Amino acid sequence: MLTPPPCLPLVWTSSADRTMSANIDAKTVTNHSVIKNKHGFSVRTWAGGNGQFWWGLASTQGRRDNMEDAHLVDLHVDDQGTALFGVFDGHAGKEVASYCAQHMREALLGSPSYKTGQLEEGLAEAFLAVEQRMKEPAARHELYCLREGISPEQLRSNSSLASQASNYGIMDGQGGYLGPKAGAAASVAAVRGDRVCVAHVGDSRCVLGDNGRAVALTRDHKASDPEEAKRVVRAGLSVVRNRVATSNSSLAMTRSLGDTKYKAADQPVHKQAVTPVPETSTAPVDMLGGAAAGTPAVQQLGVADFLLLACDGLWDCMSNQQAVTYVSVALERGMSPGDAALALVEEVLDPHSATPASSDNITALCVQFAPMPEVSA
Repeated sequence: MLTPPPCLPLVWTSSADRTMSANIDAKTVTNHSVIKNKHGFSVRTWAGGNGQFWWGLASTQGRRDNMEDAHLVDLHVDDQGTALFGVFDGHAGKEVASYCAQHMREALLGSPSYKTGQLEEGLAEAFLAVEQRMKEPAARHELYCLREGISPEQLRSNSSLASQASNYGIMDGQGGYLGPKAGAAASVAAVRGDRVCVAHVGDSRCVLGDNGRAVALTRDHKASDPEEAKRVVRAGLSVVRNRVATSNSSLAMTRSLGDTKYKAADQPVHKQAVTPVPETSTAPVDMLGGAAAGTPAVQQLGVADFLLLACDGLWDCMSNQQAVTYVSVALERGMSPGDAALALVEEVLDPHSATPASSDNITALCVQFAPMPEVSA
C-alpha cells in the first residue's frame, strides 16, 4: 500500500526563476517555487488556474546528473477555450524536449486540421511539424542554445560558440545538417469543451483519473511491442534486448521526436524505425463523473476527476492506478493539484516509501477539471 499524502497542503517555500525547460502561460500562474526536500533534492513547482482548470506541476532532476525534462501549460491557446498541457522527456540532451515545449503551441495553431476544427488530427500534424522544423538549418542554432543554456545574443557575440553551433547535430556525408542527435518522448493533451485529445510518442504517459479509476489515454512505445518491433526491423534496424539498435547505439523507445540517427531521410516518417508519428486518442469529458453532453462539464465533475501527465521517472515506479489513487486521495483531502503533484514526486524520490525510488528525472502535471474546494482550517 502507498502511504497516503498528508491532509494539510505542503508549503510553497520560495519564489523561483523561470527556466528554459518550462513553457507556461504566465497569466494563470499563482505559485512558482523551488523547495529542497528532506532527502536533499530540489523540486521546482508551478501551479495556477483560470476557473475552468486548476493545474499543478512538480519537476526534479532527481538522481540524474542533468535535467532533461520539459513541460508546457497554456490555458489560452485560442478563443475557443482550448487548453494545452504537455510533458517532454529528453534523452542524450535536453534541447529537443525544450524545443518541443516551446514550439508545440505554434505548430498546433498552424496545422491544417486544427484550422478546420479537427483537434486530434491537428495535434498529430503539430508533432510532425515540430519534427520537421528541427531538421531545418534555421533550428540548428536554437537547439544548440537550448542544449548549452545560452541565449541567442550570447551565441552571436561569441565566435567560439558560433563555431561549435555550426557543428551541432547529425550531419550527412557532405557536412549538411540532418537534425539533432538528442531526442524526446512527448505526451500532449489539448482540452476543449467536453473532450480531451491526446497525442504522444515514447514512454511518457497521459492518464485520466475518473472518480479514482485510472483510464490510460496512451500506451508506451517500446521495442517489446511486437507491432512496433516489426516496423523497426522492416526499416533496417535491429531489436536487441528490447531496444532499437544500430551498430554503435541503442534506444529504449520506438517513437520519439528528434533522434535523427535512428531515422532514415529517404523513408516516409510512418515507416521509420523510430517514427515521430504520434498515436492519438480522444476522450469525452462526460466519461469523467458522468457529465452529460452539451452541459457545462466542469460543473458536473467531482473533486477526484483530473488529468495526469508524467514522464517515465514516475511510471517506472508506479502503475497508472497507483498514481491515480494517490492523487485522488490527495484531492479528496483538500490538497490542490500542485500539492498533489508535489506529493506524488516526493513519494518516488523517497528511498523509504512503499514505491521503488526513481533514478530518473521526474515531472508530474496534474490538471483538475473542477473548481478547487475550500481547504478546512
